[in-house]
Amino acid sequence: MSRLKTALTVVAAGAFVAVLATATPAGATPGRAPAAPTQAKVGAAPFTPSPVAVQPRVRPTGPLTNALFDGRCDQLVNGTGEFCFYVSSNFAGPAADFYNAVSNLSILRYPTLTALTVAGNHQSGRNFDLLFSANLYTQPNGGGLRGEALPGSSGNFISEFANKVLSLQFLPPGTP
Repeated sequence: MSRLKTALTVVAAGAFVAVLATATPAGATPGRAPAAPTQAKVGAAPFTPSPVAVQPRVRPTGPLTNALFDGRCDQLVNGTGEFCFYVSSNFAGPAADFYNAVSNLSILRYPTLTALTVAGNHQSGRNFDLLFSANLYTQPNGGGLRGEALPGSSGNFISEFANKVLSLQFLPPGTP
């Protein structure tokens, strides 16, 4: 069976540990990867710095706000997208979608299942952003353990993060 490769890590005591386990979404065809954002291969050719000053990569906050907190995971044509938490493993059940940073998930509920808060009720996740990493934290306001969901990554949360993510922030990949 085909498995999704994940690129989500946690920084704890200076060591990197996998945060998401590989997963095959519910309803996936054996031998075929599920529909998901793809990530272009990086580093295929040597990087040559440009003599022109490079502007820092800043993620646009754009038109996507809490108004699009609708349970559908969106990806924009410019490559940016939302991070989605799913109630069940393998991307099953209701989804909570976030485009902007969230300092405290414990006050937000799933848009299509309002009886559940996002914090304490998520088994899998997917980063629909192809440019920026979603940094996940086990405490409000970016505290606790930090996991980095690289652009386009997805999978089931490992025990240290399943039902324990309390804040979210988007940063360029590899930002400490």
